[in-house]
Amino acid sequence: MEQGGFILGYRSILNRPAIGLGVTAFARLQIEWPRARTLREDIAKLPQVVACYILTGESGVLLEIVAKDLAEYSNFLFGTLYNVAGVRGIQSSVLLESVKEGSAPLPIDGVEPGAAVQAPRAKRQRATFQKTESLEPLGPRRRSGKTSSSRR
Repeated sequence: MEQGGFILGYRSILNRPAIGLGVTAFARLQIEWPRARTLREDIAKLPQVVACYILTGESGVLLEIVAKDLAEYSNFLFGTLYNVAGVRGIQSSVLLESVKEGSAPLPIDGVEPGAAVQAPRAKRQRATFQKTESLEPLGPRRRSGKTSSSRR
């Protein structure tokens, strides 16, 4: 499995509160993509960020962040994360309880290894092309309490 490239590595899962990391938070970043040329590299350098995912939709990036406490998280959020080039806005949620984490077994029953490797790569390339095709960020949605209809 290692030689076939199916096992990416091994890791120890540490008890975060026991080592002084009492806060886990998730931050959804709204990104101005034309200004975010070094976003991936800038985020990768931040030790507080333990996972980073590029997403579709308004929240272009999802981060998993760890901190000692809420004060440290707040300092990181306002002192560091808001200063990353291209970050337009941040929506933050603090973890209250983990029900199921990323270390759960993958549902691989009936999956053929050769076919599974090729399909996601093709989709990822198509999505990347579509994402980079338009460099203009989407503006904020306008919301109105009124609804209108052309049919009366």
